Formats: sequence, C-alpha cells, structure tokens
Amino acid sequence: MAAADCVAPGAGCGTLPPVSVHAHHGDQGLVAAVLARTPGAQARLDAHLDVAIERCLARLLARWPEAAADRADLRQGLALHLVRDDCRVLRSYRGEARLTTWVHAVATRYFHQEIQRLVRAQRAPAGEPAAPTPSPEQAVLQADRRARVQAVVAGLPADDQLLLGLLFDQELDAAGAGRVLGIEASGVRMRKKRLLEKLARKLAGLWP
Repeated sequence: MAAADCVAPGAGCGTLPPVSVHAHHGDQGLVAAVLARTPGAQARLDAHLDVAIERCLARLLARWPEAAADRADLRQGLALHLVRDDCRVLRSYRGEARLTTWVHAVATRYFHQEIQRLVRAQRAPAGEPAAPTPSPEQAVLQADRRARVQAVVAGLPADDQLLLGLLFDQELDAAGAGRVLGIEASGVRMRKKRLLEKLARKLAGLWP
C-alpha cells in the first residue's frame, strides 16, 4: 500500500465505526492510527498486509498469467483503491475479522476485476471494433450503480465478503471454497444461500 494521506483537506478523518464485540482491537487500532496519520502507522500497515495481498495476487496471476507483467501496477492500484475518497474502503473495516482476512476479500475483488479487464484487452482480436462508448449520462448512471453495489458489499461482514470473493471472483465451487474456509461443502452452500438472500434484501429498491 502506498503511503498516502487519508485526511480530507482541513479536516480529520472523522469518527471510526463502532467497535464490534468481537473486534480484533489490535488491527482496528492500527487502522485508526493510519487514519489519524500517526507517524509510522502506514508503514506498519503495509508490512502487516503485504503477505496476504501478495498471496492473493499470486493465486490469481497463476490462473491468468497474461497479467503477470502488470503485477506492480496491480499492487499500486490496490493501494490507491484502499485510500481514495478519503480512505472510504479502509474505513469500512469494522474489526469483525482479522485485518488480513478482510484485506484478502477486498484484494480478491479488486484484483479479479482488474485482471479480467487486462486479459480481455490482451485477448481481443486485432481489428475488432471497440465497444460503443456510453453517453455521458449513461456513464454517470453506470458509475453510480457500481458505487452503490460496492457500498453494499463493503458493508458486509468480512466473512461474507471472503465467501463472495471465493465463489464469484475466484469462481470456486462449494467444495473448493469449503477447503479454503475449513468447512464442508454443504456448509458453504447454506452460507451462500443465506448470503444471496441478504444481498437481495439490501439491493432491493436500489434503483428506481
């Protein structure tokens, strides 16, 4: 993660979300220190998350080696993703799971999206007509919808975000996700059903 300021001009970083009764206080304290621009906190956060982020990226690049040349850009892109918009993504960490588990879910979604974009661009046949450019109104609407969905997903507990990443970003089946999570495939299917029902409720009425 790049050492970026997380404070809006002329203001502090605001109030942190309430601490869960199951909070990982050390991790949440580290995030709070970064948001408060405590000297050395950003470097400690970078070091703490580096292994989890690198393992996530290595697994995805093993699946899509065409994007391996963009490894450094992907890492930098994730760093900016975490701190842009006054640290919106970093602020979504609520201490309900270990920080490394949370960042694995965030990194999986981000890397998968960016790698897919890179691979599609590389595999597109030469001379293939470009997709039609959306009008300014369509572009704004699409960006707004993406932001709303991302906000809903970011508000989910880290365990739910990790399950989404395994099933839909890494496209694992129930057995494969179960091996990662240490539970039976039947448990994954049950959790998936409950999670999709939860998402359907949260997304209902999101757009007119």
